[in-house]
Amino acid sequence: MPYELCPDRNVLTVFDKLSNQDIDLYYTMPSNAMRIQYSNAMAKRKGGKVVIPKNILQIQAGFGAQLLTGVGKGAFTVKGKPITSDAADPGFYPDWKKLVVTARPELPAKLAQTVFGAVDLPDPGVEFEVSEDLEHPEEFVFDAADTKPAAEGTAEPAASPLSGQ
Repeated sequence: MPYELCPDRNVLTVFDKLSNQDIDLYYTMPSNAMRIQYSNAMAKRKGGKVVIPKNILQIQAGFGAQLLTGVGKGAFTVKGKPITSDAADPGFYPDWKKLVVTARPELPAKLAQTVFGAVDLPDPGVEFEVSEDLEHPEEFVFDAADTKPAAEGTAEPAASPLSGQ
């Protein structure tokens, strides 16, 4: 599906495991200056090291909150009553954004992660195949050389094939 460069509204649909539903997050695209701020906030250089901040969820949620312009109707309730971010709707909740960022910071954080990290390299198409049944390791088949005891007089016994040594 082609990307619309001039959309009426940007929507990111995320699956919320806690409510077992899809939630629409409406957002604005970041400016280039904001993209640079986000990139700089995600990692800092300290000499020859790259340091990831401890409060990365809060940082991402803050950037996501700046992008967040609304949520889908019916996504949230307060005291059992559905709320909306649409000021024209009777269920409008004026502090919807503050409540979402405070109660569910992972949602605006996911928005920031997705919008700021929207470009990736194409899938190289490499497929991996597991040759053993990892669910039943006791059924692994080993060659005789894998289970041969250590020769007498050697300093170390042969490692068990399942020991990882």
